[in-house]
Amino acid sequence: MPENAYLIKQVGGAFSELILTGVAGKAIGFNGSGELALIDLSQVNQGVVDLSTISGTTDIDGNNGGVFKGVLTGNVTFTFSNIPDGRAFSLAITQSSPVSSITWPTGTIWPDGIEPTVGAGKTGIFSFLKVGTAYYGTAIVNPASKPAYCFRETIYRAGEDIVQANGIYTFRAMKAFTLTEVRAAVTVPSVAVVNVDVKLNGSTIWQTGTSLTVDYSEKSSVTAQNAAVLASDPTSVADDDEFTIDILSDGSGGGPDPAAKGLQLSFIGTEA
Repeated sequence: MPENAYLIKQVGGAFSELILTGVAGKAIGFNGSGELALIDLSQVNQGVVDLSTISGTTDIDGNNGGVFKGVLTGNVTFTFSNIPDGRAFSLAITQSSPVSSITWPTGTIWPDGIEPTVGAGKTGIFSFLKVGTAYYGTAIVNPASKPAYCFRETIYRAGEDIVQANGIYTFRAMKAFTLTEVRAAVTVPSVAVVNVDVKLNGSTIWQTGTSLTVDYSEKSSVTAQNAAVLASDPTSVADDDEFTIDILSDGSGGGPDPAAKGLQLSFIGTEA
């Protein structure tokens, strides 16, 4: 077909569009008002553009389409090109593991000024609208991580002797959460090990052969020679689940030496 010739497309007995072959990237078609107009083909939906793997500097070129997707394999800096004013476009990004950083072009504006983040191995859908020189972005994302959740229970107050006994303290979960760690701390150390069992709904949370300990002359379980290991790591806790605390040894060594004093347990995890 010679340059500047016209191709007329007919659908259902009526002319639906005219394509001007001699002008790159341009077409004659119906605009939003139903009038024939010269249209920039970069504004026509051309399907999903698969960027495959993404890292380094990556350009989102509006001449190639309006919907893009790709998988991060390293830190990426995006640039936007050939995006006319008023144009909307979208980008689906699957995050790498470990997480790669994403740098957006200057002029990208997010709701409340908070840039969305995507968790390792998760996919986020980023949508943009260009207004003037700014790109207004929104996102549907899987968060990088769930908010942390922790609380502390005082089993014995500072100065109180720890007493070896079962079921000396019981409390109930105030909300559902995921438990990843429990720490013990005493205010006055002892000459022997303080050993604490934590039960969830009547069953120990510890892996067989391990328990929560504070070594002699120490104040924290963090420095214990033998670390406690959760039987299920992480451990799922439902709202109103019952915790029971047993003191398996009080630090006196079973002899005349005084027991340790003051005991607090810290429960660490994330919101459900």
